[in-house]
Amino acid sequence: MTSAFHQVTVSQVTAEVTDYRQGDPTIPYGLLDSSRVISALDAKTKILANSPLQLIYYWPVWQEQKQKTQAPFLGYLAQEGCYVNAITGEVVMVPIL
Repeated sequence: MTSAFHQVTVSQVTAEVTDYRQGDPTIPYGLLDSSRVISALDAKTKILANSPLQLIYYWPVWQEQKQKTQAPFLGYLAQEGCYVNAITGEVVMVPIL
């Protein structure tokens, strides 16, 4: 069991580290056994069954500027706020506050 963690924040634009924090080494934590997880294909099937993809135009905006900085592109968007539990295979809805 390990007793320290680190949190690193990386800029999506520049790929540079923007923040680094070391956690409380007195709080113990451990990692789950990853040998019992469902396959990525099973997870994808479950997420798509619960959250059909929607075709969208995505237009990147640079640092919330009003003008668009790049041409839009097409992409598929799944429902936000859900994930598949890799151990149980359940789709979990995360409340968006």
